[in-house]
Amino acid sequence: MSLTAKLSVDELFDVVRGKIQDRSFLEKRGLANEVSTYVLPYDAGDELTVRRHIEALREESERGNLACRLVVRDLWDSMLAFLGTFGITPERVAQLEATRGEEHTFKQIEQIASPLDVAKSMDWQPHQPNDVLLLCGVGKAYPFLRASGIFNNIQTIIDDVPIILAYPGTYNGRELALFGKLDDANYYRAFNLITGK
Repeated sequence: MSLTAKLSVDELFDVVRGKIQDRSFLEKRGLANEVSTYVLPYDAGDELTVRRHIEALREESERGNLACRLVVRDLWDSMLAFLGTFGITPERVAQLEATRGEEHTFKQIEQIASPLDVAKSMDWQPHQPNDVLLLCGVGKAYPFLRASGIFNNIQTIIDDVPIILAYPGTYNGRELALFGKLDDANYYRAFNLITGK
């Protein structure tokens, strides 16, 4: 059983709140030149509670009540915003899925919104010394965007701030498993935010 499985969502986010304000975390110390990327795995059944905690942290950050500036990017919302730059609305995506099916819709979106393009659209400038990027909405974006694709691409774009992926599934330090079942590809360059491994 993992440490995150032993913690309630409230306890999990107490740990997150402490980590994102820790000076060594913000300065990326102790990583031995590793990329400062982290996975925050949680039980997918806790999704709504996790969303509330992420929103509460974002609001705390906006009020200046955290030692960091938390920048939250929802993968689904980011993908829809990117598609919007091409005049493709959420309603059009839903209509396409209803008439042509998920697989066809996936292929169409994949041609327009690659993980690299969506990752680029999530960037902001200028980055500040105490910025932390928190990616969420992984379950909502699946299968159109996979966490591993975004994670692999975003660290090539944003390499000067810690990046956290809130992940509804498991991460054992080598593999992501969305919803604890689906193999979302191996990912070797991230640390578990809670355990540090």
